[in-house]
Amino acid sequence: MIFDKIDPRKVFWIAISLMVVGIILPMIMVLRLLDGVLYNFPNIYFLINVLAFVCQLLGFLLGVASAAFYIKRRKK
Repeated sequence: MIFDKIDPRKVFWIAISLMVVGIILPMIMVLRLLDGVLYNFPNIYFLINVLAFVCQLLGFLLGVASAAFYIKRRKK
């Protein structure tokens, strides 16, 4: 499987960074730091929301998978 070739700790850090990006993007929108861009291009608002959701979801799934494979590797 792919986690046999990749260190699960590195995948876990990637998952954490994805989760942080998924948290920071909505915060930036709430703080209205992107109002100039979002006012001129309202479709980007939707794309940023989708990107934040995908980052959160992938980060969570990668984190759970890497934790499971880390535990599996340590039991061997």
